[in-house]
Amino acid sequence: MKLITALVRPTAYQRLSTALRKARVSGITVSRVEGYGKEHLSADVDLFGHLNPKVKVEVAVDDDHCRDIVDLIKNSIEENKKDSGGTIFIQPLDAIEKIQKG
Repeated sequence: MKLITALVRPTAYQRLSTALRKARVSGITVSRVEGYGKEHLSADVDLFGHLNPKVKVEVAVDDDHCRDIVDLIKNSIEENKKDSGGTIFIQPLDAIEKIQKG
């Protein structure tokens, strides 16, 4: 299994969420986070502030679906040039354990 983590602009999140639902992705975790990338290092910090708002979307998928989901994420973000950009991390996922009541 793989853990796919996508960091996207907040304005792109709704489109990404809709695309993942249409693709029948079984579950996602969403967090509102802040950060910056390489492009921010050359910018004037006083002018732009320190951190930019982002949405972090995490999806656990089988290895054979990983490429399809990564492509889906990229395509849904690249649809709108204003929202293009972001980062996708792909990590191996050794196991998933459910927590049961009782």
